[in-house]
Amino acid sequence: LDETSGTVYDSTLNHFDGTPDITPVSNMDATGIIDGADLFDGNDDSIDFDSLLNRTSGTIEFWFNPDAAFDSSSPTTEGVWGTYESADDNLRISLRGADYTGGDGTTGTIQFKSEYGGTETYVVTTTDTWAADTWYHYAVTWGVGTTVVYVNGQEQNIDASVQTAPGTGSTYA
Repeated sequence: LDETSGTVYDSTLNHFDGTPDITPVSNMDATGIIDGADLFDGNDDSIDFDSLLNRTSGTIEFWFNPDAAFDSSSPTTEGVWGTYESADDNLRISLRGADYTGGDGTTGTIQFKSEYGGTETYVVTTTDTWAADTWYHYAVTWGVGTTVVYVNGQEQNIDASVQTAPGTGSTYA
């Protein structure tokens, strides 16, 4: 969690290490909640995790700190995390802007979308206002009959649909 250049190491036993594409490299040495953080420019910075394999259950979690407020008046969707295998097999976590027309939720929410074999599952936060310069913890878990979204440790939404989360394509954060 405190890499300042080179490989981004998974802090779990899964060893899903990533290759950063963050410029300048000094943005890999930002202040974070645990050790350090990476500062993404909102345009083209990413961390490529190669393949995370198709998962029938799992958890994706991260801390984020928006540099500008994001709420129900935000015009543009901002991607946070995703993996793309094909048009029918992909997973995306996004701050939903007014330009987004698919799925569930309203502008300002964080939308988790998993599509496997053309079947889609959407689960969104109830929170739709994210203050600038404030740390938030987001987590989504799926498997054993449910998909659940959390913000700052509080359950925000639960959905009874569960499916495999695709992960054989390139995964980015």
